[in-house]
Amino acid sequence: MQEFKLKIKDLEFETIIGILDFEREKKQRIVLNADFLYEFSKEILDYRLLREFLLKAFEQNFDTLENALMYFKENIPKNFNNIRYFNIQLSKTQIFTDCVVSVCLEYKR
Repeated sequence: MQEFKLKIKDLEFETIIGILDFEREKKQRIVLNADFLYEFSKEILDYRLLREFLLKAFEQNFDTLENALMYFKENIPKNFNNIRYFNIQLSKTQIFTDCVVSVCLEYKR
């Protein structure tokens, strides 16, 4: 059995996320960056399914980036058995004009 690392870089999408009134009314751009460490034997990690899973999660319109990350912590291991570790960073690119705000979560089985 061999371990590999899959990276998803600069996955951009728009969603309703945040606790401020204007954040609940209008979609904002989010950028997701992630690393996944997975075991490869007979089962591959289908990055098409993983990408779709990540994007579909945001149909829930999370109230915070932290809640979105907690969703991933709970559900990635259930849906992708061969992932042993991941680090996901979610960034709000438009909330401020002078910086990008990001929240990260690291998970290890």
